[in-house]
Amino acid sequence: PRTAYSERFESLADDRVIFTGNQFGEILRELYSNCRLYVLASSVEGLPITVCEAMAHQRPVLLSDIPENQEVGGDAAIYFKCNDKSELCDKLRALLADSMSCQRLAEAAYQRALELDPQATTPRIGLARLLMLRGEGEAAREALRKLEEEAGTEAQRRKAQLTRAVSHLLDGQRD
Repeated sequence: PRTAYSERFESLADDRVIFTGNQFGEILRELYSNCRLYVLASSVEGLPITVCEAMAHQRPVLLSDIPENQEVGGDAAIYFKCNDKSELCDKLRALLADSMSCQRLAEAAYQRALELDPQATTPRIGLARLLMLRGEGEAAREALRKLEEEAGTEAQRRKAQLTRAVSHLLDGQRD
């Protein structure tokens, strides 16, 4: 929803800036897949899910240096001092001018995303959720199939957790 706050920013932006509003499903995947660089300049975050999503789509990330962003981005992100517009601009220009650095950063971001699922109890659950975020449902189903092959009640508990996560993601794609 539009607010006075968002309208203020829209009035300051030129025609190179697009305010998309809330996006979900295929449109959101397309936006992530086609962005050259993902920037999050927040001064306050909980768990920055959008950073996780950008990294899952193998996008390089430029983040403010708040602890929450550093926890998620680790060594796979570039940071600028929070609220330092000059440093943000310098790092943004440098990254946009160096496609090889952006590519290496994107690859590191994807590898970091594979490690990151805070709700996962195994890397395979994290991978399946990541693949669902990327819209790769068949690969996610294969990860789930492999999980089903594991024996015991722990595997059943993890399967139920993954099934709930996949259902939630699919529900979001229908919006």
